[in-house]
Amino acid sequence: MNMRNLVKMIFVSALALSLVACGGKSGGNNGNTGDSGIVQGGKVTLESMKKAASDAGYEVKAAYTNPEKSVGGFTVVFVDGSSDIQIPVIEFKDNASADDYAKMLNDAGYQVALVNGKFLTMASANGKGVITHPAEKVFLDNLINGKPLEKVVKQ
Repeated sequence: MNMRNLVKMIFVSALALSLVACGGKSGGNNGNTGDSGIVQGGKVTLESMKKAASDAGYEVKAAYTNPEKSVGGFTVVFVDGSSDIQIPVIEFKDNASADDYAKMLNDAGYQVALVNGKFLTMASANGKGVITHPAEKVFLDNLINGKPLEKVVKQ
């Protein structure tokens, strides 16, 4: 294994550990969806995704994983009956940079990258690229593609 691959593996492992769910927290959703999607003028933006997540009751934080060639992002806290996890949503300078980062994540197997143009987020996986929390993936797919989000039910 060359040094570059070793550094990538260490980075991805550290990222995976930082995203591990705490579990056992209450919260979640009840299947209600918002009234509209989050596409603004035919285009998903970081601001439209932040607003949609916040409007649906999810906590949104300014801090995010800041990989090379990223130009912005935020972290959304996904909570349901079995998960409490902070997930980055990252904007890259171009589609190719997002695709390159997605390939690195997918090759490591601890996250499955979800990409829409220059935007990327990641769903938890088991180390072999198998998604471990399907509800998390559905939420992230909807968020990054500008579709309506299920509202959080506060308990």
